[in-house]
Amino acid sequence: MNRLLNYLPPYEQESKVFQEIMNAMEDEFDELFLNIEDLDKQLNPDTATWGLAIMEKELGLPVNPDLDIDTRRSLIKSRLLMQPPGSKNKLVDILKTFVGTAGIEEHFSEYRFGIILKARDVLGDKVPHIRSTIEEFKPAHLDYMFVMCYLTDLLVTGSFTRWFSIPFDICGTRDISGNKHISTIGQSYKDKAIYASDSWLSLPIAMASEITVIDNTGLSYAGRLDYGGQSYIGESIHVCSENTYVKEAVA
Repeated sequence: MNRLLNYLPPYEQESKVFQEIMNAMEDEFDELFLNIEDLDKQLNPDTATWGLAIMEKELGLPVNPDLDIDTRRSLIKSRLLMQPPGSKNKLVDILKTFVGTAGIEEHFSEYRFGIILKARDVLGDKVPHIRSTIEEFKPAHLDYMFVMCYLTDLLVTGSFTRWFSIPFDICGTRDISGNKHISTIGQSYKDKAIYASDSWLSLPIAMASEITVIDNTGLSYAGRLDYGGQSYIGESIHVCSENTYVKEAVA
């Protein structure tokens, strides 16, 4: 809804006639508000555009539309600061209208002072205007010199190669769905993990020694893990000595 309608009584807000009138007036008010906002910007040298020429005329500066707009604004602000009495701090403020950071070193015995300007961008065409501003403001018997420092950001870049190592799961530790599952059975998965007949049980082979008892059963899976008839039991062979006897022999 047109915001101008909010100023009307409720019964007039429903009127088609008033709605059309408010719509037409809203465009005019929008343009008026923009003009007021733009006019307000012309009162400040940092935001003024077409108003810079008016300020330059009032301050006795040459009107030069071809000059960089930042330089024009700096000249206007420096001229506004050139009000007596003059001082070191006031000259620093004037210099800061041209650059971000400025300082002054005084050498009383030599009747001169040093101007230190620090900027990130090359001053370029601003230098003649800075000189003319200083000449207009400084005492006539003092000499000066410029020290211009350009600030830069040091960007250090480097390149390197990185490898990503992904651990491999040990065989028999995951099922076909990717879930962790510990098994020493080599399996052939067919039709949703139904065991086929070609499956094998892998068991570690024990090292032969005097204290080793081997009880390994070779299994072949048929049906539902029915054992076959071939099974063997291995037992250790006792070492003969004076305090050793065999109670029972197993064939």
